[in-house]
Amino acid sequence: MLYPNSKLPQSPSEDDAEGEPLDITPPNPDTPYYHHLHVLASTQSETEAWASYTQLLKLPTPEGFPEDVPIALPNLHRLCRLLSRSKQKNRTVFLRLLSVMYLVYRSGGQLRVFHWNALIDCAGKGVRKPRMEDFKLALDVFTDMITGKPPGATYSPSEYRAMPDLGQPIQPDIVTYTTLLNIAAKTLQGHALRQATSLLRSSGLAPNRITHLCLMAYYTSTRDLNGVRSTLIQMHSRGLELGIDGANSCMWAYAHRRLDIVRNIYRILRHTIFPESNIEEIASLKQKLQEEETILLPEGMRPNEITFTSMIQCMAYNGDLDAALDAFYDMMTTDNVEVGAALQPDTDGVLKPVPYNATHAIYRALFLGFARHGDYVVDGLASRLKQKRPWSLDALQSIYDTFIMMPGDDVPTKTTIYWLMVAFNKVSGQDLVCMRQVWAEMVERFNGPWGGPDNRLQRMHRSLDLSDEEARRYLQELEHYSDNSGGWRESDWL
Repeated sequence: MLYPNSKLPQSPSEDDAEGEPLDITPPNPDTPYYHHLHVLASTQSETEAWASYTQLLKLPTPEGFPEDVPIALPNLHRLCRLLSRSKQKNRTVFLRLLSVMYLVYRSGGQLRVFHWNALIDCAGKGVRKPRMEDFKLALDVFTDMITGKPPGATYSPSEYRAMPDLGQPIQPDIVTYTTLLNIAAKTLQGHALRQATSLLRSSGLAPNRITHLCLMAYYTSTRDLNGVRSTLIQMHSRGLELGIDGANSCMWAYAHRRLDIVRNIYRILRHTIFPESNIEEIASLKQKLQEEETILLPEGMRPNEITFTSMIQCMAYNGDLDAALDAFYDMMTTDNVEVGAALQPDTDGVLKPVPYNATHAIYRALFLGFARHGDYVVDGLASRLKQKRPWSLDALQSIYDTFIMMPGDDVPTKTTIYWLMVAFNKVSGQDLVCMRQVWAEMVERFNGPWGGPDNRLQRMHRSLDLSDEEARRYLQELEHYSDNSGGWRESDWL
């Protein structure tokens, strides 16, 4: 551990912000202060680190520590890093990071651009869909950054007061502006996007690939294909590669109006793993995408989990169950070679990649497809009519059987469970016996029922326990609700 008399070297990078390797041996481990300082220097748990941080603020500093530096700056920088890398960015993490950064400021430490970028990022997260007030909070942090104010001064000047001779303006980088643009784009408010774009333009910095992908996400959400095409043209003119994340974004962007383009993108990417014999046709498709849509897919680009999931979602939404299941099969037979993917030893003990696993997101997309396109047909009627009805009860039952047998203890989202039940209700013709059986199996498998007393799953649980007549009335209302789009939200497909 580095203590206050140790020199902290200045560094522009986050990884070097703590200086030399920490000596994590406390002088007196039995002293509560040094114990918690040791935790800050060694733990990988942000929860443990935060608990020790709050305890340190309550304890008197040992002799030899400056009175205005209650916690050693290297330890504060390390806590900043732990918080900024939190998987769950929410308002709690924002306030914690703000507290630590303000203490760094108050202790005379130097805040760098990556600290501010992390705080701006946290300001815009915490809810599934950022609101204008979240963007406003991110702008408040940005204002503090460029004016040399302490973190939180614009947000709450009475709580985060400026101090003489402390703080200095920080020059934002492209990550700063891209983060603001991303938050603005997710609000789906045009004036927020224009403000973030104006800030970037005024900076004179060139947008990077991620900046353009943030814009593409906005145009996709607002169903503005012209905006998507304009962004693709700008990326090409700047020499920026699309990348697999960009290709995935294109699939979702074109899903509402140009399903043919979605199919072509997927087919080209799939060709890398499952080569087709007609190479000339694949080359022709690539050239067509490049010339007509400025979508450039380089040789050897592999689909990833998001590619497969997006294809399944798009096909299920548009009623093509066969294509959705084909993509599902492709995924389950493709080795996961993404960074950080699990490896397993083969018979010779050599670590090898393993195929992708099924995910709840994929099953949710399929269940939604059945809720949207499924229909109930009396036994034998489909054969007499000689019509192919892929969204049938038998098909749903087969998919459900694999879903209920998924390994692991992860509980599906409440929307996944809800749309599964809506799907069975629709394709079974409101079969009460079927619905009760599926519900009982789900409750046993995933420790249900789920949600608070007013959650729609709790209402479903209570309704299925009623008399047959009352339960059937609920199932009729359930189908009427879904058929009249009262429950359809595009976010259900994400």
